[in-house]
Amino acid sequence: MRESQHGNRYGIITRTSDVNNHVSMITLFLTMPKQIPFKANVSDLHLCRRCPRLLALKLSGKSNAWQVGLQGESFCGKIFHNDVAAPFHRDAAGQKGVKKRREILDLFKNHSHNPDELKKELLTLVYRNYLSPYLDVNSQTLSTSQIESLGRCIVKWGDFLTDFFCGNSDDLDNLAAFVNHAFLPPEKILKSQYTAGDGSILTVSGKFDCALLDRTHGEVLLVEFKCLRETDVTEELAQMALYAWLIRENTGLSPRTCVLYLEEEKPAATFSATETAGVIALLPQLFENAIHVIRAVHSGEKSIPKTDHPQLCNECPYREDCDVRFGNILSVPDGHSEADDHLQRLVDYLGKHRLPVEPVGYINGPRFIRLKINPRPEKGVTVAKIQRLANDMKVGLDLANPPLIQAQSGYVSVDVPRRNIKPLLLSPLIRDGEATRPDSDVAVPVGAEIDGKTFWLNFADPAMSSVLIGGTSGSGKSVLLQSLVLGLRLANPNVRTEFTLIDPKRVTFMKIPLEKIDAELICDPQPALERLTQLVEEMEQRYCLLESEKCFDIEAYNLANSQTPLTHHVTVIDEFADLMVDKKANKELELVIQRLGQKGRAAGFHLVLATQRPEAKVISPLIKANLQVKIAMKVTSQANSKIILDEDGAECLIGNGDMLLGGSVKPVRLQGAWASATDYEALTRCNRLR
Repeated sequence: MRESQHGNRYGIITRTSDVNNHVSMITLFLTMPKQIPFKANVSDLHLCRRCPRLLALKLSGKSNAWQVGLQGESFCGKIFHNDVAAPFHRDAAGQKGVKKRREILDLFKNHSHNPDELKKELLTLVYRNYLSPYLDVNSQTLSTSQIESLGRCIVKWGDFLTDFFCGNSDDLDNLAAFVNHAFLPPEKILKSQYTAGDGSILTVSGKFDCALLDRTHGEVLLVEFKCLRETDVTEELAQMALYAWLIRENTGLSPRTCVLYLEEEKPAATFSATETAGVIALLPQLFENAIHVIRAVHSGEKSIPKTDHPQLCNECPYREDCDVRFGNILSVPDGHSEADDHLQRLVDYLGKHRLPVEPVGYINGPRFIRLKINPRPEKGVTVAKIQRLANDMKVGLDLANPPLIQAQSGYVSVDVPRRNIKPLLLSPLIRDGEATRPDSDVAVPVGAEIDGKTFWLNFADPAMSSVLIGGTSGSGKSVLLQSLVLGLRLANPNVRTEFTLIDPKRVTFMKIPLEKIDAELICDPQPALERLTQLVEEMEQRYCLLESEKCFDIEAYNLANSQTPLTHHVTVIDEFADLMVDKKANKELELVIQRLGQKGRAAGFHLVLATQRPEAKVISPLIKANLQVKIAMKVTSQANSKIILDEDGAECLIGNGDMLLGGSVKPVRLQGAWASATDYEALTRCNRLR
């Protein structure tokens, strides 16, 4: 049969069969599920972190959803940003013209040696070139209080710039180069992509306020202006980490960050590059949550979880129909529904492997959910059989690491990570743990337990007088050592404690202001050995003093001699393996470590020893036997875990401060805290108290 042909308006001859094929293809295309565009900016992701349902509402057209939970917007924030700071930074970066850039850079080059003069000249320039032109046009619509508020913002910003440039003006030969490269283009829109576990690609975009290049430290300083008053510093760090991730993905640089509070008396919240990078490592879970919300909004699914901050629900205008929109199954606040989901999946998974268990409950921690199950021995289910499935659970339950499975009193615990994780900072950890801290002059918080309770290390306790810490690079070991040193001073502001800090890597303790904590820093092996030997001699002299005063330890001596008390002395060694390289000296080093660990507590000498090589050659049985508390951070193998703790489990940790603590104390899993820039600033106040 001959196929008919038809002419179309363009003179193209098309067979009837071709037309039918095209129609079929078009019909198939129209009926195919459309690919969801997974896109989110930094504000969207920050909103998702506060409450996934608020992000869903915003994506559904509720444009005011982002305001829920924020304390009202300042009048002058938008004006300061759009009409003063942004134009200034654009001019300084050379985005508009050469003349204004030269004027700004010359100002910093000529006056950075004198902070008062620099601030005066800077404010004069800002008023003349930016504020005055705005007021000429808009002064009639502004009240006196509004103009004063705008002026306070500019002064606070001027103080920040003055401190930044004057703090880097010691090397006058390089000052010109420093200033020339300091200002980076502001409000630059950055984009990057995150690939989820299921292959979905999330495009993330963001536009930061401004960034400065600190050539002295080889870092980018990312600055955010805050006129919306955020009450939780961890929320601000989480938002800044998103901008920092975009910068790192586009440039390869890991910036440090700063939140500048323009209308509040509190100082700027600053976070080091290490602190910021630690939060960046937690972002993939947030990206996964955002993809889930976007997919649910597009498909109409009712499976979006509630916020982990139930107080938001009390002030949310959408709370009445929240469950109607997004489902009742996830209606329990504070992450309980997430725990229910994990617990049910665990029970079902074990059932498929012929290991029937009964769900007992769970504990919601700041970083993990501890699932409780009860094995059924009458059906041959044992703890060992469940533990052998840890690697299979990583695959079957879609976890980043094998879960830590432990026998507890009355149940078996299975720890799985939470979707939304908050960084743990040192000062809040100290404050929240005041009710449970031991009565001691040398008590320090190590971290938070799975239920959020602060765990205190008491060096005056015979079971806790010295510490061994082991973990791989990136496990959070150095951050833990920093928080122990600062935490000991901040938690005991009226007590004088001396420190000997031994740092062969020359990194861990470099940012600690030694003069504020009575500390001596040693970086070379031979001086370190000499100092440790000297400490042993001082310890023996103290024992003679205690004997003459008929006192059995330093606490009793100080109670009897309150006017001339003895100070506690804490020795912290990072990367002990580097000191053991010299075979001639390692036996002598082993001996002094043994004596300090054995006898130090009663005389007020305490030891913290850390290494990223938890091997038998480094941590000898003699050293290990004389260090009471053992802390295992993320390690690469069960063998390394057993060297530290005498049991496995540390290979299941996920790093970034996740740790198992054992030894002479009851085993416990902890999340370590960061010592933020705010904690370093608080050292000054402690010095005034002493």
